[in-house]
Amino acid sequence: MVLGRERVENPRFIALRSHYGFDSFFCQPGIEGAHEKGGVEGEVGRFRRRHLVPLPAVATLAELNTVMAAADAADDARRITGRTETVGAAAAREAPGLRPLPVEAFDPAQSLSCRVDARARVCVRQSYY
Repeated sequence: MVLGRERVENPRFIALRSHYGFDSFFCQPGIEGAHEKGGVEGEVGRFRRRHLVPLPAVATLAELNTVMAAADAADDARRITGRTETVGAAAAREAPGLRPLPVEAFDPAQSLSCRVDARARVCVRQSYY
């Protein structure tokens, strides 16, 4: 069944949207929507190829986060072909129009009520643990 732009959203995703105050907008699947997200996917691919291939040699997740933050900061000076301003300048120009983040962080956890069976297992969504 092709849904077009319509999707059945997970309740936790709806909670995330509500918390951060954004609307969801889904691209058309298949050939009809191929043009809708190419720029974003292209930029993600470029960043991955440029900064994650080969894989950075790091000892911890914190070190990887530092490497990624430095790569992101370095990209602020980059110019996208055909654009007159740098990536950082464009982000700075758009920043005043962004909403501030909520004071409280979003908790992505979903609480479930489970029973322990005779084998000391709990069943979560048809899987036993």
